[in-house]
Amino acid sequence: MAKTIYPGVDIPDVVDRAHPIEAVETGIPVFVGLGKTEDAGGLGVPVKSFAEFEKRFGMPRYRLSEAVRLFFDNGGSRCYVSAVPGDKPSHESLSAGLAAAKDIAEADLVVVPDAALVRADAYGALMQDVLKDCARTRRFAVLEAREGADFGTAWRSWGAAYAMPGGKAAGLLAAEDAIHGPWKAPAELPNATLAREGEWKYVTVRRLSIFIERSIERGLDWVVHEPRNPDLFALVRGVVKHFLLDLWRKGALVGPELESAFFLRCDGTTMGIEDLDDGDFIIEVSFAPIKPKELVVMRIVQKAAA
Repeated sequence: MAKTIYPGVDIPDVVDRAHPIEAVETGIPVFVGLGKTEDAGGLGVPVKSFAEFEKRFGMPRYRLSEAVRLFFDNGGSRCYVSAVPGDKPSHESLSAGLAAAKDIAEADLVVVPDAALVRADAYGALMQDVLKDCARTRRFAVLEAREGADFGTAWRSWGAAYAMPGGKAAGLLAAEDAIHGPWKAPAELPNATLAREGEWKYVTVRRLSIFIERSIERGLDWVVHEPRNPDLFALVRGVVKHFLLDLWRKGALVGPELESAFFLRCDGTTMGIEDLDDGDFIIEVSFAPIKPKELVVMRIVQKAAA
């Protein structure tokens, strides 16, 4: 594989020693809703078209089928469906569908179209469950605006509420991702999370951070089997730098010079004795998104192999 060259920038030649980090695919939602009462086998099903959804699930009574149709009509290309059997949308049934989707590694978005049909006093609690699950699984929740709902301030940056059906919003995000990447917001969608302040108030910043974290974690899954030493630290810094440089070249990160676009640490300062004893591998990444033009700091932890 040829070594990528950036004028004026020295990139370590890491291709022969480790696999370069590949960007994960984005714009892949998991739709959580009620399916047919008699259908108990529709949890975590991959779907590539609305026709495929209809063949597998038929026409559920509530909003799931309409949300999936809107996703594909507005530019989406691939999703997962977690259809829970039941008679009526509720906090309990939809939370069960969400829990069943926790191991879908590819999904980076969550849409719960039937949430709009639960009782008003249960809606806020359900959305808090969705946002907390996104924080655990590193996904972003595409919600539908609902007046008077309390989402819980601690989790708000993991989702955004749009004044349009969630399936349409997810399709627009997926379409923009395919053209530019998760660091650019679709023209007709507000770039605001449920958070009201700080660097995480922008959808593009939160989604870019999820994208970077997922890509690095997946691209460095091999390090859990390697001895912790300066050679490994240098190798990891090389492959991560190569990945971030590519994002800078594509316009995901801002800064006229490399040093102002991102900074990373992977050495004895990021991993203490207890971390090394536990087998954890820790990288600190700071990056400058398009908006706001200030560094965002992330701490990425590769857990030891079980």
